[in-house]
Amino acid sequence: MKKTKNILLAIGCSKIGGAQKVFITIAKKLRKEGNIVTVLLPEGALAVLLRNENFNTISINYKSIKGIRTIAGLLKRKDFDIINTHLTNSSFLFAVINIFYKKKLCCSLHNAIIHEGLNKLQKLIYPFIYFLIYKLSNGIIVNSESNKQHFIDIAHISPKHIRVIYNGIDASEYIVEKNLSKNRGGKFQIGFIGRLSIEKGVIYLIEALSQLTEIDYECVIIGEGPLRYVLEEKVLSKGLKSRIKFLGFQKNVTPFFAQMDVFILPSLNEVLPITIIEAFALKVVTIAAEVGGVPDLITHGKTGMLYPTRDIEKLSENIKWVYKNNSESQKMVENAYAKFIQSFSSDVMIREISEYFDIINKN
Repeated sequence: MKKTKNILLAIGCSKIGGAQKVFITIAKKLRKEGNIVTVLLPEGALAVLLRNENFNTISINYKSIKGIRTIAGLLKRKDFDIINTHLTNSSFLFAVINIFYKKKLCCSLHNAIIHEGLNKLQKLIYPFIYFLIYKLSNGIIVNSESNKQHFIDIAHISPKHIRVIYNGIDASEYIVEKNLSKNRGGKFQIGFIGRLSIEKGVIYLIEALSQLTEIDYECVIIGEGPLRYVLEEKVLSKGLKSRIKFLGFQKNVTPFFAQMDVFILPSLNEVLPITIIEAFALKVVTIAAEVGGVPDLITHGKTGMLYPTRDIEKLSENIKWVYKNNSESQKMVENAYAKFIQSFSSDVMIREISEYFDIINKN
């Protein structure tokens, strides 16, 4: 019988995105295994979700003196077997404060160090921040082999200190009768789900769609972000307002996946996108830019389709291929689903996380 652990899970942002979806899955699974789970996070949508699931949640503002005192107080008063932090701000602050308390600390780092969303100053100082996290923690989890190499090369982290554990989702939450629920009126359904920011590359998707003159399609863009107005203006300038719809943030994306013939992720950088795993689980054909950890998920022609990032012509060609080759596309969907069950389910993820926690506690 496994020993019950007293675990503190901390995350630096409560806006719902890929990291937050993984975080709540980890929290649920660890508690289901019989562990005592305390959650520390800022106020926001994720905090509300966790409270609704009856988790013991503690609110924090990581940018305040009070937030520092909150962390120090927890580390001083509570006897945690392990602390698992998620995202940079949470991991860095815990690593520094924990110098005085020496608790077992495992940092889950969901992002690459250097990416399109950072400014010049951040790109300069982030390698040093991650090097400090490495020196002050007992272990680091990343979610792709390419990101592990990224941390080794950029932040000079020892390979022995990093464990690759793929993101996983709970298959039971992604059950949908796809064929029965589809109501597309004969149109080819294309979808994007993600933050509307520069690193997601949605502008290139719009450019590619403007070339699909021979396909009767509709495209839904689901998500919010700083580029929404710019992207809407681009759609208008291309004369695509009747074809491309912006639906904003959606709490439950499963019904939208159920309507799609193809899901497209045109990102300029990614680590291991949870949306592709969701597409695998819901048996939707996926086309994605060949960046970061995406090739850990997609083998071109077998579990989806890849194209060089920013290559509008190739993206357009891939969409046309999926449109014209339904039987071959369905074979890729079945292969992708099998890969999801084997490597990207929440059960696989939580087993590997628990094993890594045990290793850290023994060292």
